Amino acid sequence: MQTIWQLAYWESYDTACTLILDEDRTPTNDEILNSCGDSLFQTWLTTPNCDRHYGQDPSTLTCTGLFLRRVGQKQRDEVINANLVDYQAQNLRQIYFDVSNVNCEPGRLCDQKPELLLIAHGPDNNDSIISSVHIRVGTYEAACNGNACQMRLPATDAAGVWFEYWAMDSGANQSEHFWLKFRAVPVQNSITDYYYDVIGDAFPDASPYAAEVWYMFPSLSEPLPAVLEKVPTKDYLVTKHKFQLLGAKLIRNGKVDTSFCENYGLNLDGTPNGCGEQVTAKMVFDMQNQYDGLIFDAANRQKVPPRIVKGLIAQESQFWPESETPYEYGLGMLTESGADMLLRWNPSYFLNVCMKTFPHDQTKCASGFSSLDAQEQTVLRGVVISKVGSDEEIEVLAAAIRGCVNQVNQIVANATGDSPSNISTYEDMWKLSVANYYSGSGCLFNAINQVSAYKLPVTWENVRRFLTGQCELGNRYVDRVYELGN
Repeated sequence: MQTIWQLAYWESYDTACTLILDEDRTPTNDEILNSCGDSLFQTWLTTPNCDRHYGQDPSTLTCTGLFLRRVGQKQRDEVINANLVDYQAQNLRQIYFDVSNVNCEPGRLCDQKPELLLIAHGPDNNDSIISSVHIRVGTYEAACNGNACQMRLPATDAAGVWFEYWAMDSGANQSEHFWLKFRAVPVQNSITDYYYDVIGDAFPDASPYAAEVWYMFPSLSEPLPAVLEKVPTKDYLVTKHKFQLLGAKLIRNGKVDTSFCENYGLNLDGTPNGCGEQVTAKMVFDMQNQYDGLIFDAANRQKVPPRIVKGLIAQESQFWPESETPYEYGLGMLTESGADMLLRWNPSYFLNVCMKTFPHDQTKCASGFSSLDAQEQTVLRGVVISKVGSDEEIEVLAAAIRGCVNQVNQIVANATGDSPSNISTYEDMWKLSVANYYSGSGCLFNAINQVSAYKLPVTWENVRRFLTGQCELGNRYVDRVYELGN
């Protein structure tokens, strides 16, 4: 048997050079030099150590240069067809995986260790090019012959671990590496039960809202706030708040008849009196629930909690559709700077709006909102604001919240120099995202920067202490959104 080794690039995992030894051992420096040439050899020698620990967000891995990998073994007289290998390598770049849960659904309590089934598919369903499927969890690695692999997941802590998987062909070429993050946490006082959650593109609907952005799971030690829960239908969004501002607007705008009430149903401070509340009660109830279907659909398309969307509208406008404040528009009091944030930080929404606005020159949309000139950016902000008052207004607000999720992810990283999953929690990141919608990125960055300077965890309770001046209004804002979303 002969042993196959390769030098490969950290950035892409592409093969740089292949070595074949007559023994099962690590190649010497001379053997690498002779097989790969001086240039690759020197690059490999000067490549710094790469600490790839798999609790780390893969997007933060910055390893460069070359690494040495053992690919496998072959019979001494087996000839490798170079042209076939090149052809298969190209095909491997088009590999995709079907990943499924065998015995347990994410987000639920399992009565046994969860198992995953991975099936790799080649282009045009040509699975024959795949010789093996490989997996890596922490320092554990395994391989399955053929295009399928089933694995029982190990127990983890509440933070979870990374699961890496890829395919290889007979020429030892690797496909793209795919990632997901899972946790299988043993239930206390049970020998069989596990809390199971998963984050990854393979399970787009299984992850808690925005978990795939922050790569973190909700706490297991405390119940998830109701405002962040997934709801099965729009009926779960019904609220019965007594919105005095909304009631007063209904009275003052003649939407109800309060002529028989004392002072036409209003107190001296402008709020509805007892009679005014009775007269407006049904319309207040109907108005705060009339958008529930739109909220449910838009929130799930944008992957944000529907109750957060509803709570934000309730806090901003109490569902009165017209703003009395210049430069703030609609149910969510959207501003031009808010539209700008949405277009910068929600790339899929930007791309949709941009391509519809500039249908004859769609290449200009490919590089994102920041690449457009000032006039084009102004046009797109206007397009977003023009949707206020239309059937698309709720989608705009849900998309803006998703933009806040993405922006806060970057704010925390920039202010602290660390990944949010290392220094914050799922619940706190959601409160920071809600605060970002109201207070803006400047307020949030300055506060988080000070929290980091004091070497404190980036929790909402810590951050809110450093919101000062006008920024301090974000404290009450977040509390109210959470209260009114339920």
